[in-house]
Amino acid sequence: MNSAQYNTAPMATVDWQGLQQKFNELKSYLSEPSLSFSNSTAQRSKQRENVELGLEAIIEVALSESHMLLRDGDYKAAIEGGLKTLHFVQDLYGMESSEQIEPYFLLAKANQYMKKYKKAEEFLSIAHWTVIKNPDCPAHIRAELHQNFGLLNVAKGDITTAIEHLSKSTYYLALLHGTEHLITSFGYFNLGNVFASQDKMDCATDFLKLVIEIWHKHLMEVLDNDSNGAHTTSGEDAKVNILALDKLDEDKIQEAGRMFEQILNIQMRRYGDNHMETGRIVLVFGLYQWYIGEIIRSREYLEKSLQIMRYVLGDNHTETRKVEHIIEQIGNR
Repeated sequence: MNSAQYNTAPMATVDWQGLQQKFNELKSYLSEPSLSFSNSTAQRSKQRENVELGLEAIIEVALSESHMLLRDGDYKAAIEGGLKTLHFVQDLYGMESSEQIEPYFLLAKANQYMKKYKKAEEFLSIAHWTVIKNPDCPAHIRAELHQNFGLLNVAKGDITTAIEHLSKSTYYLALLHGTEHLITSFGYFNLGNVFASQDKMDCATDFLKLVIEIWHKHLMEVLDNDSNGAHTTSGEDAKVNILALDKLDEDKIQEAGRMFEQILNIQMRRYGDNHMETGRIVLVFGLYQWYIGEIIRSREYLEKSLQIMRYVLGDNHTETRKVEHIIEQIGNR
């Protein structure tokens, strides 16, 4: 359905030296307004606003490039970019500003992926202190802070501390988005995945079932809406759910794919091939593949789900019929 927006071509590498020069040039205008701006108060105010927007745009480009490097696995370059971004942010906003939290998150992740756990924890600790210094920090920042601490502690093997942080992260996500939101489902997955790694499968299954149910609901509403034609969805909840899915950025969409693969592996180990729980995650994975435009893979997963439903429930069961209908919906598009 939406393959175009997720098949993004690699971006050209940012000219960091050029960004630095442009940043310094614009910053100098703020430092010497009497030399750089018009005598009119209104014009000076407008010009200052434009300069600040230009500086913010430079920071956005630097942060975006650093995230791309992190996503591509070039952790050393991501750290270099993150440090440059942090310098820009601190120069513009100050050393205690909340704007520097996101670069600290990026630097922590890159160091964690390089197994430099002590350095990663240092960056997260600074981010935590910055949150404390900025009590108006929004819930999504607090959620990400605890998620990063949680996943770092998973990597370090401190599972008790990891669960504490991941629980807090999920709490903030639910507070911000609701308990059945797609974004909140990533919090449920992190908890379920940790419990599964400790062979606490009852707890793990409870959280992973929530993930599957939430994504099944959202993806089915998108499919039904798409099959019936745009703008035909009835019900405010359905419209909100479709909007929530369409608003996920590329990183989250890709993360969802990795999440489903891991859930499938966990369910397969626990239940085997021919079990309802396996069939459900295979179905959701198939719907996800359809959503990102991987039609052939989608068909393979949906056919596998149908095969499982027929084996477990029989040809005439309601759940089996539902999967058949989904395959027909996608095949008729």
